[in-house]
Amino acid sequence: IVELGPLRSQCINLAHLNLANCLIPEERLSGLFGSGISLKTINLKGCKQVSSKFVSRMAKYSPLLNKAILDECVNITEDGLRPLLANCPYLQRVAFTGVTNVTDSAIISAVQSQGLRHLKEINLSGCKQLTDAAIFSIAANCALLNDLSLSGCSQISPAPIREIANNCHTLRTLNVLGCKRIQPDILPYLTQHCKVLERVVGITIPTDSTPR
Repeated sequence: IVELGPLRSQCINLAHLNLANCLIPEERLSGLFGSGISLKTINLKGCKQVSSKFVSRMAKYSPLLNKAILDECVNITEDGLRPLLANCPYLQRVAFTGVTNVTDSAIISAVQSQGLRHLKEINLSGCKQLTDAAIFSIAANCALLNDLSLSGCSQISPAPIREIANNCHTLRTLNVLGCKRIQPDILPYLTQHCKVLERVVGITIPTDSTPR
């Protein structure tokens, strides 16, 4: 795609947009909004040119957005994350893999403002700034969560994961690969409280290699 003008003028009912890995100048992307288009899903994976200004504008004009894939959008800062998470109350799936600017404060402010109450899936893999505080907040406010990925979030301890198990009873998938503080002894707690849990990634159960 080189020119997005026809979308703006002829596709005012456009609801789903996949621009993954497209190197479109941000000014052309921004022109989509403010002309009647209100997206429900957007995939900007790998669009490293996208800034917080664009994400903020997208959130303003797409209040019905329910899926936002922003993996590897490394230029997005808290200035873009806050309005996206707080102003799109119908978000069900968000992905920020590798967006290292995701912070505790952005997550906490969003969930405390009821911005993520419909959230079912969140991928925070590689968001290395996150601490237990953000996950506690998700646990307390996102009861519908069924897929949580924290791969590479090395600061996370077992405590907020237990809170996820206590409050998110529909959890089906948990990815804690690279979360070195989370050990196999948490598995019984997870299976006891998450009755529909199907998959846990990143916890290796040690085998007994003692000779018999």
